[in-house]
Amino acid sequence: MSTEVTIPTITDGVTEPEETVRIQLVGFEEPPVGPVFTGRIEDKS
Repeated sequence: MSTEVTIPTITDGVTEPEETVRIQLVGFEEPPVGPVFTGRIEDKS
């Protein structure tokens, strides 16, 4: 199972190294019990 998540970014004209994002769904439990999802931010220019 998979899904696509869109995270809006701002075009700033600066060349940057590959960037990643880390998302973890949490509830009220401590410590967080949800799985960690990682992905990369793609340059669409």
